[in-house]
Amino acid sequence: MVTIGTYDGVHYGHRRIMELVVDDARRRGVPAVVVTFDRHPLSLLRPGAEPLQLSSSSKQLELLEGLGIDLVYQMTFDRVRAEESPESFMEITLGQLLGANLVYVGEDFRFGRNRSGSFASLQKWASERSAQARAVPLFRVKERLGGEHVDAESVISSSLIRRYLEAGSIEDANGLLCRSHSTIGRVISGDHRGGGELGFPTANLELPPGLAVPHDGIYAGVLRRLDSGERYRAAISIGTRPTYYADGERLIESFVLDFSQDLYGVEVEVEYEAFLREQVRFSSSQELALQIHRDVDAVRRWFDAQDGR
Repeated sequence: MVTIGTYDGVHYGHRRIMELVVDDARRRGVPAVVVTFDRHPLSLLRPGAEPLQLSSSSKQLELLEGLGIDLVYQMTFDRVRAEESPESFMEITLGQLLGANLVYVGEDFRFGRNRSGSFASLQKWASERSAQARAVPLFRVKERLGGEHVDAESVISSSLIRRYLEAGSIEDANGLLCRSHSTIGRVISGDHRGGGELGFPTANLELPPGLAVPHDGIYAGVLRRLDSGERYRAAISIGTRPTYYADGERLIESFVLDFSQDLYGVEVEVEYEAFLREQVRFSSSQELALQIHRDVDAVRRWFDAQDGR
């Protein structure tokens, strides 16, 4: 049982396809297999034009495993692969390598050199080999965010989720992802203002290259230690620290509530739950510290409201 796609972010539409693949695989007693690439094709075909990815390869694998996928075949996308004909891909990868007898794809699926292969190509190939190909209809925003949403009739896609992240609409992005969007990285040393000058020590992450990070601002969220799985509520700042730098490095800074342990060098995942405010430049450290107090209180109130639902 095989499905093919980039599956960036493993959003709601992707999950619906995975459900079909896993259900069919379990009924037939065969593995559920995802075929994908190790990079976005545009990174090779038009370097610099490729979109920021919603999930790293490791996060994508974790998500797919959590949905019951047994095997992920991650193909290297190189010049040879880019020039491969749809017929060659179907015969060698799907036929000889995977022995696929049922293939699921999205109804807009394209593949092969110059995206010349389509679902019709796949269906024809399958029918000639006593196999099957099934196209899954596209899903719309209203199915997750309701019919009153401004984008209700839009197709759920990775590009739409990236647009929400860029706008700071984290709740909408999370709704389509069916999880909290997150960033994984190792805690690094900052400029040490947080613990001394401001009174709010933070766990700092550099922005990961090539991955989508939400709009600059303050968020309520969670910091998860990857070594232990422990989860802590946090006030999260994404931005360039404009109070101190005219053109500062963009960082993710998490003040972990009610926490005093040393996290330097620890690999963590920062999950964004709610957008609270825009990044602002303050006239002094004292003014910034007062605002951080307000932000931390706002984060506590947000979590209290979630607990009271």
